[in-house]
Amino acid sequence: MTNTESTIENTTASIKVSAPESAAETMEAKKNPRDFTTEEFARTAMQAALDKKATDVIALNVAPFLSVTDYFILATGANERQIASIADEIEDRLVEAYHLKPIGREGKGTSPWVLLDFGDIVVHVFQPDTREEYRLDKLWSEAKRLKVEE
Repeated sequence: MTNTESTIENTTASIKVSAPESAAETMEAKKNPRDFTTEEFARTAMQAALDKKATDVIALNVAPFLSVTDYFILATGANERQIASIADEIEDRLVEAYHLKPIGREGKGTSPWVLLDFGDIVVHVFQPDTREEYRLDKLWSEAKRLKVEE
């Protein structure tokens, strides 16, 4: 064995690979939103909505039907203040966890419907009457639904 071979052998033997110990470390290791799946975005948005006491929270995989987005997240808030709070929490959580910022936001203040467009996912937060009026759940009834992991 030559000196060069010995050095290479010793160098490779000393490399230590350690896996992240927690989900937080995994997220810290991934900085680019493209390192995550759209399902991860959808699940995070759903959990954020539930943490703000949203009801009827569902995620619809609309990718087989639409080319512009992969998931619609639907959630209901009791009043304008709550739907704004739910939308803010979803936005904050996606920015914090994935550095994913919305492309657009529609409906502020006294709106009965807030829409957050993140590109790969679109979040709709409704008041009950508005959700019933537009019935997106029924319009996209063929879409596969994600369940929240508790």
